[in-house]
Amino acid sequence: MANCGSTKAFKWSIICIAVLLLALAPTAESVKKKTSNARRQSADHEMRLKRMDCERTVCAGLQREAKTSCSYKCISEACYNEVYAHDELEEGEVDTDRARQFGFCFRKVYRAEADERADRVRKEAADRRAELQAKKDAANQQKPKVEPLVQ
Repeated sequence: MANCGSTKAFKWSIICIAVLLLALAPTAESVKKKTSNARRQSADHEMRLKRMDCERTVCAGLQREAKTSCSYKCISEACYNEVYAHDELEEGEVDTDRARQFGFCFRKVYRAEADERADRVRKEAADRRAELQAKKDAANQQKPKVEPLVQ
């Protein structure tokens, strides 16, 4: 009788653990969201690094709006042309909407470049694997075939 009660308790424990694991398991959507957020943070980090580099080198002697415009051009000339070229910043102007558009543009360009790099790396790896397989196949063809001795 005591064995029956402990078996029931054990089964319930297993069921509870399974339910907890299912509840805590990441969903595909949450994994995608984390990946997307990580890519955005990476792009934002890259933009900050580029801005600091541009302000220290190319735009070092400039002040205020000229420095801001120079920084945007230096970070991404394509995004600068898309967002600011038709209507440059004026003295004292703060345009958060266009700054946000510039950030969106930079992230889009950054993602495209990252995808391009990843594709290139995958292609190089596939080419290398094919090259190694071809060498292996050639080496196997050059080996003399040894036939078993028939007695």
